[in-house]
Amino acid sequence: MAGDLDAGVLQQGDEGYLLLHVSALKPRKTSFLDDLNEYQADNQLPAFTETDLPIERVKAVLRTLPYAETWRWRVLLPPQGDRFIISDRGLCEFGDLDSRTRKEWPSHGVFFPLGPMIGLLGFLHEPTLHRRVFRPLDFSDRLTLNRGYTALLNLRLWEDSERFVVAHPSDRTLIENIDNGAEIRLDPAGPYQFRRFSFLGD
Repeated sequence: MAGDLDAGVLQQGDEGYLLLHVSALKPRKTSFLDDLNEYQADNQLPAFTETDLPIERVKAVLRTLPYAETWRWRVLLPPQGDRFIISDRGLCEFGDLDSRTRKEWPSHGVFFPLGPMIGLLGFLHEPTLHRRVFRPLDFSDRLTLNRGYTALLNLRLWEDSERFVVAHPSDRTLIENIDNGAEIRLDPAGPYQFRRFSFLGD
């Protein structure tokens, strides 16, 4: 399916499979039960147990599916000579940092690498920022990133991984030095200059 997405020739029903794929990734986290119980505690609700985990994962997917249908989707491609890494989580999330409390707001964007040469960015549609007419499950929007944004996405994938990442053998040096952000150069006048994401807007 990643090949069809890259070629811009999705078959009928493929959009639904892509949505199911991205909706199922977050509940797979090893810390999913802890995250659930943090929410339960904050709302003075009883804690879940390991026995509850399978059904709660299914419920989380079913809750996420209609929410994901309200997002805009953009196919992201790395520049020639660069590649995306793939983490065991299969995604990395982005939120907006509250300058007063220094607490990150809930996710406003998620990047899903589908392979070393293609990935999906899902983000909330904001009519005041996005002039293009919103169409649910539209995967026709494409953008080839510059090296700085590709490096930043790979850094976030590395930071959000739980146990391992997967990369091309030629990217060993990238992996060994990925936690050093000194080489990440962003264009402040680039295509994301007005986006609310702090990870691309700063």
